[in-house]
Amino acid sequence: MNTLVNFRDLGGYKTPSGVVKKGKFFRSGELVSLSEKAKDALVNTYQIRYIFDFRQLDEVEKRPDDILPNSKHIHLDIMKNFEHSTSLKSFKENDIDPDSMMIEVYKSIIRSKTSQQAYKEFLETIIEDDSAILFHCFAGKDRTGIGAAFILKLLGVSDEDIYTDYLLTNQMRKEANEVYLNVYRQKGASEEKIKAMETMLYVKSEYLASAIAVIENEYGGFDNYIENEIGLSTACVEKMKERFII
Repeated sequence: MNTLVNFRDLGGYKTPSGVVKKGKFFRSGELVSLSEKAKDALVNTYQIRYIFDFRQLDEVEKRPDDILPNSKHIHLDIMKNFEHSTSLKSFKENDIDPDSMMIEVYKSIIRSKTSQQAYKEFLETIIEDDSAILFHCFAGKDRTGIGAAFILKLLGVSDEDIYTDYLLTNQMRKEANEVYLNVYRQKGASEEKIKAMETMLYVKSEYLASAIAVIENEYGGFDNYIENEIGLSTACVEKMKERFII
């Protein structure tokens, strides 16, 4: 799977009532120019039946996902019409502090009605059909990271393990990130600029913490947020636990 960056299974984490099933929830970066071996693994080894693409429309148009047989592709633009963007292009054009920008992006995702509706459709689909799913954005770290955190939190995984999964991105994107940064070094980018770009390519616990703080402080906690803003009933959450915890 070396042509698919940041790919991993969310299964195996402990919950109060068991363990999250393996082979059901997969996260990754974009599915672009995959090797035939990688495609075969996704279809036949992992038996992916749903692919959720969280990227913005212009990202999808410029770099469309590869088509996988026997898989349904669903585009859910988590950041539709956003003022902020996680893209390196946006960062380079606006020349702003990358940490501050990422924190604002995370907060905006939590508050956005468009984002909430997209995550609702995502969660409702996986609750109603227990087929294996793969969800991704460009790098599989921010929009995807929040989606993964929602799944794990709904299933009762500890905050410690949710952060562990979230921060795995820094290990799993390291090689791809270094290739990207070296291209800009060769183009003559300053080390200051490289350092700022590096920040954009990795994740920090503070980013996810900023999203969680908005949920706690502005929406009365995760359960209230899921029921009142995302729109998932308690019955849906219980059904999800019954299906995906063993």
